[in-house]
Amino acid sequence: HCERNAPAFENAFIIAVSNSAFSIVSGFCLFAIVGYLSLLEGQFRIYSGPAFLFGAYPAALSTIPGGLHWVRMLFLSMIMIG
Repeated sequence: HCERNAPAFENAFIIAVSNSAFSIVSGFCLFAIVGYLSLLEGQFRIYSGPAFLFGAYPAALSTIPGGLHWVRMLFLSMIMIG
């Protein structure tokens, strides 16, 4: 917890900006992966939900060198997140 005289406004601003920046970066990552898969397979369609995590990311990560290890790291991070 913060001290009693901690700058609450500054902390809230930093958290809000960090959250927005992370959302923008993850959006670029998501659409880049979907675009890459549609380029590889022609018609790649994911509607919504867990298909992004369990379909698109492993398919894209498995195409890079050492991709199996990246897929393992992805699922390990999902297990750690809960």
